[in-house]
Amino acid sequence: GDLDLSDPAILETWNQVANSKGAINWMVLHYVDGKTTIGVKASGTGGLSELAQVFEDDQVMYGFLRVGAEDRKAVTSTRCKSAMITWIGNGVGIMKKAKVGPQREEI
Repeated sequence: GDLDLSDPAILETWNQVANSKGAINWMVLHYVDGKTTIGVKASGTGGLSELAQVFEDDQVMYGFLRVGAEDRKAVTSTRCKSAMITWIGNGVGIMKKAKVGPQREEI
């Protein structure tokens, strides 16, 4: 693809988010150069409300959030799932918006 996802911090941070025993439960990726280079904008332990504060009106960003899921059948089991949030700020131009779909697939 066209995106540069080579920054080792992306995988390192993702592994922290994906670790069900870890404190870090979200991360936000952004375009470092405004075009094709992806990097970690922020990460944290405060869940969705903290993650949402990172999003900017003139940016396209990708949020990842670890959430707990519970199955209640004969035995209750708890497992973690990850949610991906594609943020397209109100100030993002039409051409940039058009690229989001294909680029989201790469991420």
